[in-house]
Amino acid sequence: MSDILTERRLEIPGEPDLRLRQLVPNDAPQLFEVIDFNREHLVTFGEDFTDPEKYGSPETVEALIDRYNRRLTKHLGIWAGATLVGKAYLDPLYSPEAKSEIGYWIGGQYVRKGHATNTVRTLTRFAFSMWESSSVIAYALRTNEASIRVLLRTGFMPAYGNKSALRFELYNPDQQSQS
Repeated sequence: MSDILTERRLEIPGEPDLRLRQLVPNDAPQLFEVIDFNREHLVTFGEDFTDPEKYGSPETVEALIDRYNRRLTKHLGIWAGATLVGKAYLDPLYSPEAKSEIGYWIGGQYVRKGHATNTVRTLTRFAFSMWESSSVIAYALRTNEASIRVLLRTGFMPAYGNKSALRFELYNPDQQSQS
């Protein structure tokens, strides 16, 4: 598997046309286009995609990507061929428990094709094998049934929640078998 820290991309096993690649400023027009077309759909992911300082134009999205790339968290485009279909992130939390966090969204016109499920599987596999994370956490709004199904389908278990969101966790199977 490619090391995201050096090659900036991850191939998705069994999906030759689907890949994750670290976002770069040149991706801003495509990312803005997906966001702009899907603003209503993206509300279900819990982020305010109406914020003009972040998502108001290709230029503000480019500045956001530039800020992303100065952090340890890896922000990735989800690509189906040459088409940007969504965004994901992988964050090494550097907690004493060596956990990582993932997040993702898929544009409404690209859902129900397995992109989210394959992205989650690839990100967790990477966190476990390359970063040796003890577990991976993810959050989903209680109203986002599709994301909840993706997390359950990929082995995540609900850890706790509040009125609006649920936290899910998946433990590293290699570390579980050693304990």
